[in-house]
Amino acid sequence: MATLAARVAALAAAIRDKLNTITPMLVPPGGDTGQVLAKTSGADHALAWADAGGGWQEIASVTPGAVNAVDFTSIPQIFSDLQITYDGMSHNSGSSQTFTIAVSNGVTFSGSVNISGSFAASALFRGSTDILNYRGDAGSLRTGMADISSSSPAAGTGSNSSPAWYCSGGIKGLRIGISGGATFDAGSIRLQGR
Repeated sequence: MATLAARVAALAAAIRDKLNTITPMLVPPGGDTGQVLAKTSGADHALAWADAGGGWQEIASVTPGAVNAVDFTSIPQIFSDLQITYDGMSHNSGSSQTFTIAVSNGVTFSGSVNISGSFAASALFRGSTDILNYRGDAGSLRTGMADISSSSPAAGTGSNSSPAWYCSGGIKGLRIGISGGATFDAGSIRLQGR
């Protein structure tokens, strides 16, 4: 009969072998060097590989054609903040228009609010909108935009706005639009999270 020490050693080896079999199944496959597991929702075991660090990660990018609004839906709920970047945006209307934004809880969009001053079709707007704590129920949007038509490095003063928003359960979708029925005719819009 085996000694107590031998039986304990055999049991420890069996436990180690079982753990070595189970552990790989507990970690989702994939991931790259430097990535970490991050929660994708509040549900148990909802994990995905994400880049480590506090930098901005692109969620989506669009170059809108002749449309009045661009929708970003199913926004991942894994970030703390969102940023929408506008690069060279313009519209086709013969009169001055404003940029608008609406938020969605994943079911319906709110009414739109202006996030820029009026600008002519010849303007090329650049800037961004920051949405802090978008997973909360309420907050404000911080937007800074300017008509910067230069291809050289440039800074400009333009419109700044900070409208408030309310969206029970947090923002799950965003709609960026142009007032007055105008449509986009140039530029790109990028949604990022951090």
